[in-house]
Amino acid sequence: MLPASAFFGVAAYVTCSSMMLVANKVTLTLIPLPGAVFTFQLAFAVVSIYMMKTLCSLRVDDLTWFNIKLMFPYTISFAMSIYANGKSLEHSNVETVIVARSCAPLLISVIEWAVLNRQLPSWKSTGALLSILVAATGYVLADSQMKLVGLQAYTWVGIYLLLIVYNMVYGKSVTSKVSFASPVWGLTPWIIRARIDGSLGRGWGDGWGTETGNIRPYAILM
Repeated sequence: MLPASAFFGVAAYVTCSSMMLVANKVTLTLIPLPGAVFTFQLAFAVVSIYMMKTLCSLRVDDLTWFNIKLMFPYTISFAMSIYANGKSLEHSNVETVIVARSCAPLLISVIEWAVLNRQLPSWKSTGALLSILVAATGYVLADSQMKLVGLQAYTWVGIYLLLIVYNMVYGKSVTSKVSFASPVWGLTPWIIRARIDGSLGRGWGDGWGTETGNIRPYAILM
């Protein structure tokens, strides 16, 4: 049976993740600048962590060169997945992104078995995962965007799915090699700062200066 702490953690993650998807979709509709939006979000996260460290004695691990080298690929791919998530929300609806993410556990379970020597899911778990895949396939076949432009409508969603699968698999392999005094926070501030650098670079690539005309300030104020 799932421990109460694990159940709470999963429930909190699902709630926050779902709310963030909806909030980001609304934000990117009003401000179509994924790089800028995520840069501000990540900067707020860094400031919040250091404020909690100062005010609440939050323990944040110091940086070491070994940990930095080990986490660097994860950091880069995570920054790319954040950008792909923004692009997916910009070009697709929230439901499409949720359906894509729901397929990740099936891919992860197979890759972990092949790469990390993990056990394959039980028959019950496999049946549950396959039912999600069947439902996702039904959604894709019924999606109006799919009928209009074909697989091109799922380009960014597909990229996002592959990146989060890599993040989760590589992240699990890293946690077995890195020892954190604070397992939750660990290298979080450094990772977020690196993501900010990536978001800034991609933001300029998106054309922050040229796309600001598409921002709808009147909608933000309403």
